[in-house]
Amino acid sequence: MSCVTAIDVDRFLHAEKRGGRSNTTSNFSVRLLRGLFSTARRKGIILTNPAEAVDLFPEHEADQRVPFTQEQVRALLSVASPEWYGLILFGYQAGLRLSDAAHLTWNNVDLEQRLLTFTPQKTKRSRKTMVRRFHPEIAEYLQGLPRPINSSAPIFPTLSKKTTGSACGLSNQFAKLVARAGIEAPRGAEKHGPAGRRTRTLCFHSLRHSFNSRLANADVSIDTRKVMVGHASNAMNERYTHLDVEMQDKALQKLSRAA
Repeated sequence: MSCVTAIDVDRFLHAEKRGGRSNTTSNFSVRLLRGLFSTARRKGIILTNPAEAVDLFPEHEADQRVPFTQEQVRALLSVASPEWYGLILFGYQAGLRLSDAAHLTWNNVDLEQRLLTFTPQKTKRSRKTMVRRFHPEIAEYLQGLPRPINSSAPIFPTLSKKTTGSACGLSNQFAKLVARAGIEAPRGAEKHGPAGRRTRTLCFHSLRHSFNSRLANADVSIDTRKVMVGHASNAMNERYTHLDVEMQDKALQKLSRAA
């Protein structure tokens, strides 16, 4: 570890970018290295942190995903099937990622308390469980669905069987839904390399951005937003007390209905 220099880290950063990764993803890899080297320095293994001397890429990229407006969400809901209607609500009113929302089961929801308990796919290895209060509009949607005898049954029986990617996957289905709603969704800049892809500026993940932006515009504190969106970065995100849920409830009261 002591043999690694700032030049090595800088080369790694640019190799990530050449591999087709975005500025944000490339920078994230170096931030992880900074954390590892910082730990090693505190333990006396190395004297300096070589990753601290590396200048990161700017992250205000033209192909950055943007949030949906409320009018656009209403347009989406107006052309959505019953299952997609619910999936969109979980994205817009709860900030869930596409895969997490699609694979929810009835075991994950407590309708009386309006609580959602699940382990995000992104953090499944760490087994980090999220507990969130969900918006009354989601509760209304769930109450209108038939309850199966088996509580482990999926809330979205058809969509839960599909993968996120692939030509017939959920991401492409959502893109077609966006087009059907008459929403213009420009593609981002084309990326090259083995990891290269051309992202959409408006995709299902944009609903998550909308949720976070609406909370911020409603003056919800950043700590509460981190809990509700699931961006773990401090001790408040590590446990879910009664106070946490009450704060989430107050925050949700500030958000208007989608439809």
